[in-house]
Amino acid sequence: SEIEPGRWYYVVCTFDGLVMRLFVNGKLEAESGEESGQVLGTSTGEWAIGSWVDGDESTLLRGGLIELKIWDRVVSPQEIMLVAAKNRNLLDAEPAAAAELTFLVE
Repeated sequence: SEIEPGRWYYVVCTFDGLVMRLFVNGKLEAESGEESGQVLGTSTGEWAIGSWVDGDESTLLRGGLIELKIWDRVVSPQEIMLVAAKNRNLLDAEPAAAAELTFLVE
């Protein structure tokens, strides 16, 4: 999918030990079997949500996250499509022009 700035996207990545899959707005966009096996952490690694951190570099996400879920099982394509369908109004919303945005902080 082409990513358009200012829009919401529902992005899901799954890994079943054999195949990695990437879904965007409920649709399977890519899959790869190049990596396989158990997901292992390292004693020197760190969790990075919304960025890439690796030894000598760090790249931050240019955007925002509204919700993050980490499951201890592979979420099925049917479950992914159901959530995308339930949120269709948000995914289909037209982005507002920057001049129209107002942020309130209390």
